[in-house]
Amino acid sequence: MTELSEPAKLPDYITENADGSLSITLRDGGVIAMREPIVEDQLAVKGNSQQAEFGLISNLCGLAPDEIKKMTSRNYLRIQSGLKHFFD
Repeated sequence: MTELSEPAKLPDYITENADGSLSITLRDGGVIAMREPIVEDQLAVKGNSQQAEFGLISNLCGLAPDEIKKMTSRNYLRIQSGLKHFFD
């Protein structure tokens, strides 16, 4: 029987909620909620891997693409960390 590994520890700026969603605190103190993806979310995104990630983040966070485009790179990296958590 294969042993399950411990899930990766989340950074201090990410909290996992009881429903499996994440609360991601941005550098300015704002908080973005990211729901856990379902397979349908993954099937709905198209394009190269960067475009697919962008579309997936937009869907999971309920943000318009223009809102994400105006984020600082460091805030976007925080959101990417949250997305990565779902696939580790």
